[in-house]
Amino acid sequence: MNSVRKLQVLVAHAEPLVAAGLEATLREENDLDVSALTSPRPELTPVGAHELADVILADCRTGIRLALGSHPGNHETRRPRIVIVTQDESEVSVRRAIEAGVRGYLLLGATRDSVVQAVRFAARGGITLDPIAASRMAASLGDSITSREREVLGLVMLGLPDKVIANRLGIRIGTAKCHVKQLLLKLDASSRTEAAAIAQRRGLITPPGSDMHAGDTHGPHARVMQMAAGHWSSR
Repeated sequence: MNSVRKLQVLVAHAEPLVAAGLEATLREENDLDVSALTSPRPELTPVGAHELADVILADCRTGIRLALGSHPGNHETRRPRIVIVTQDESEVSVRRAIEAGVRGYLLLGATRDSVVQAVRFAARGGITLDPIAASRMAASLGDSITSREREVLGLVMLGLPDKVIANRLGIRIGTAKCHVKQLLLKLDASSRTEAAAIAQRRGLITPPGSDMHAGDTHGPHARVMQMAAGHWSSR
């Protein structure tokens, strides 16, 4: 009689208490074979070390890194499914995770059943999103904020006037004003201050000093951070 193969699940979470809780929860399931990384910094573990797993549960940074690293090239490779468990509910993080190919995005506080079901569903190729994460993703798709508008938004959050924004981006002041107006409409904000507050709450722009986009040196987030660094260093 052939035994049913168990799903190979790896817990690679940077938070020790979260990792221990996930491991204990999943070990109670008879159809899951669970192991955990002992490294305090799983994001530094070589991607190849995770290839035996069917599903990996990770923090946001580790999960995105593994998802990006697991895409096959010109030959077939084993591709573990990634499920993120995190307290980060920002729109930027959710969108970046989904674009990277993550199969689950759960927030801390998710129920035991939700975690177990997300693992099984991910193994079958499905995607599970926490309701808050799903709403963030929907808002992101609905707003359709462009890369240029994100750059403008980052400078608005620094409290810069239209003339300075135009100079920083190398555009006409009228164009800068137009971008600000469009941002107010898309964010349903009545003022620049309110737009900045909404952007911060939703995580539309990574705050200066964050390493969330440490590997991004060319995108709009990187340019905003570079301009922000120049702003603060000149004060």
